[in-house]
Amino acid sequence: MRAKNRIVELAADMVPIFADPAREYCYLSRVRRYRRIDGGARFSVLTNDGEEMTFDVRFVSPYVVRVRCHRPGVEPPTDSAMLVEGALRHADVHVEAREGRVVIRSDSLELRVVRRPFHYGVFDLKGRKLLVQQIGDVTDSHLVSLPLGCSRDFRGRIAFHESFELAPDERLHSPELGTSDLRGHRIVSRPGDARGAGAARSSSSFIWSSCGYGVFVHHAGETVYELGCPSSITCSFRVEDAHLDYSIVFGADAEEIMARYAGLGVRGAASR
Repeated sequence: MRAKNRIVELAADMVPIFADPAREYCYLSRVRRYRRIDGGARFSVLTNDGEEMTFDVRFVSPYVVRVRCHRPGVEPPTDSAMLVEGALRHADVHVEAREGRVVIRSDSLELRVVRRPFHYGVFDLKGRKLLVQQIGDVTDSHLVSLPLGCSRDFRGRIAFHESFELAPDERLHSPELGTSDLRGHRIVSRPGDARGAGAARSSSSFIWSSCGYGVFVHHAGETVYELGCPSSITCSFRVEDAHLDYSIVFGADAEEIMARYAGLGVRGAASR
């Protein structure tokens, strides 16, 4: 007989992002070429199985980076339902190619894109690491958490995922879920889902870190966050969409991060 109880609806929420037997996965592997765009650069990147992806990264202000990624033929909207009208903008940057990488520098931060294996990191102007994509979560020569990429379920539906390194003492928080450290938790976010803070589901779309950054996911649909769980060294999230669009907000402390987050033009951010 089939299970017929109240916890059945949670079954899909419990499958780890990178351990779904019904999905086929790929991740970005190496840069083919790039060109400059307003505020940053657009990259053509091959996945580990040879598919071409478009990766856009640009500074919308000296302390805020917007990242977008999509497959060929799937041009995502320039605007976002999560941002108010007039929020689209870009900062002045300097873009240059260095040995094995492309460097995008604002007045306050430096973003370095490594060509192979593809990944990026953000540093302050003194060279201190603030955020780096995770590409080294490996056990027994196999990746535990996958780098930026996408997966396809048995119906052919696409979902995008992203992964960042976690520092040993890093703590993670959400304005919607209070001040508790969320590291070690898995959260399924459905904006508009008004469930309790301790529940497996929430309406969170912004996660900020004690290491001086916050990540705002622009998607209005379901997002799954694995915040040091099941892998203790990785923060990952997956969006149920055929493209990926998120912003990273940097600041010296929580107050500065939240002020810049509100300044993004996020719908409802000022009231959170």
